[in-house]
Amino acid sequence: MMSPTQSRAGDDSWDIALALDIPGKGGWTTCAPYAKELYSRITRAGGEAYLVVFDWRNEDHMSDRHAMVVYRDSHGRYWGMDQRATKPVWLSGKDPAQWANYFSRAETVKLYAVYTNPANVGQYADLSRPRQRVVYVPYGTTGRDVAAR
Repeated sequence: MMSPTQSRAGDDSWDIALALDIPGKGGWTTCAPYAKELYSRITRAGGEAYLVVFDWRNEDHMSDRHAMVVYRDSHGRYWGMDQRATKPVWLSGKDPAQWANYFSRAETVKLYAVYTNPANVGQYADLSRPRQRVVYVPYGTTGRDVAAR
């Protein structure tokens, strides 16, 4: 099923993001396993995706680390999803710092790590494509390399 905002056949990003069988879906402290699996599913379908990990702090001085996935649709728009969201959120901006700030709405946001697969840049997830390797490559100079699987 395509979202009302999608018009190209073959763009499976929205459906992949809405899947209820992703480990960690709905949990309060399960953002990391959820984000890692969602990132894997989108990149295996050949889509441009980013695993974004950031630290946040709100005006009440509460703080934590959070992980989310940002993916690109067939129209070149970026969408964010975490384990608590019921549907993807359209994100303003074109880089991970802007996405994290927009998604979290916290007073202070600092990127911790961002991973992507450069081979998928400009592509949307399409499950009819041959399955791709999942690769974690640090975006820019943040984070550290994680093995492919």
